[in-house]
Amino acid sequence: MPSARRLPPALLRLVRLLAATSVALATGSARAGAPPATEGWPEVATPEGIAAEGAQDAALIVAIENYGELPDIPGAVANGKDWFRFLSETEHLPVDHIHFLQDRLATRETILAHAKEAAAAVHGGKLWVIFIGHGAPASDSNQGVLVGADALQSADSLYARSIPQSVLDDALHTDGGKTVMILDACFSGRSGTGDPLAKGLQPVISTTHLPSAQRTLLAAGAANQFAGPLVGSARPAFSYLVLGALGGWGDANGDGLVTATEATNYARRALATLQTGRSQTPMVVGEDLPLARGGRASGPPFRWMATVRDAPPKPKEDADGARSGGGARTAGLVVGAVGLVGLGVGGALGFQAKAKNDDSASHCGINGVANDCDAAGVALRKDAKSFGTFSTVSFALGGAALLGGTLLYVTAPSQKMTVGVGPTGVQVGGVW
Repeated sequence: MPSARRLPPALLRLVRLLAATSVALATGSARAGAPPATEGWPEVATPEGIAAEGAQDAALIVAIENYGELPDIPGAVANGKDWFRFLSETEHLPVDHIHFLQDRLATRETILAHAKEAAAAVHGGKLWVIFIGHGAPASDSNQGVLVGADALQSADSLYARSIPQSVLDDALHTDGGKTVMILDACFSGRSGTGDPLAKGLQPVISTTHLPSAQRTLLAAGAANQFAGPLVGSARPAFSYLVLGALGGWGDANGDGLVTATEATNYARRALATLQTGRSQTPMVVGEDLPLARGGRASGPPFRWMATVRDAPPKPKEDADGARSGGGARTAGLVVGAVGLVGLGVGGALGFQAKAKNDDSASHCGINGVANDCDAAGVALRKDAKSFGTFSTVSFALGGAALLGGTLLYVTAPSQKMTVGVGPTGVQVGGVW
């Protein structure tokens, strides 16, 4: 197979241009065809003005969106990624001091192991612990448990695959540091819809367990409540609102400093404005630590939150782009565009293959034997064969993608679909 340096500069530029165009079309169309995850809520990961004070800090971020058997938590990973960006890009924590566990990686064992590693990296700074997932009441004591990603829908499995707060607390020992725990979970044993996580769970706990004076805990709600999503968005509410508060939304007294109490109070007020038919009252336990300095972001007005709360829900088929078939049509256009790119590349490579083969004619036919060629002729025919192979593959993939895109666009099915182009052609697949 010839190396890339054998491609003529003009053809190489064409291939790169077509590939870049394909990526741009796919990315742009995907963004245009799907509503933003926060639907009108501001971006919170990189607020302006924050004083970067995280050089001595470390963090453990656990975001579990897809549980094996328990109800999923839409937007948990997106919130986790926002926290990662805030801590790494805004607070300037060393990236190797941030442990980010998502979905199936967040089991009891891995959470505890990474908690110890993160704690060991703190020497006088802060240890940030952000958990976005399910919680439940413990079976044998007055505390809650954080549910691992692999817990099954039974009380025995849930308790076996979860971490009691006291056990996690023991793993978070630091060398003179302070620990900030932000738990976007509830300990009522119910999901965000109010349904039980599993049958046979113990009654709800009455207090929040916080055994060490070195911990400051920001909790999503009281023990008998359940934490829910941000109204108008597929995001867990508490971890999103606290992060917004650190960027400046929660600076109630305007002194440029957001403390744990201010962040919690902001989230409490926002949730009181947003929620109807149920209550979720965030609380803070422990020292009122300063969490962020200098944030200048202004949060969405509370009167706007009230309009979001009172807005009639969109029909599910409209929200998913299914009534008009918009999602499938967008996917069809993207895949079809990729197919056209593949056909264009195949044609260019085929033209080059023919040119190479034609050039070899003057170097072959030695002694009257058609395939008897000198060294230059052998090299030209070898290149022609390679270009021909590439052309055939590009035509095949491009044709398959164009056909698949056309079918998607024409049929515009009502359900959501995931579409991609792989080495074998077009692939279509079908809160607490």
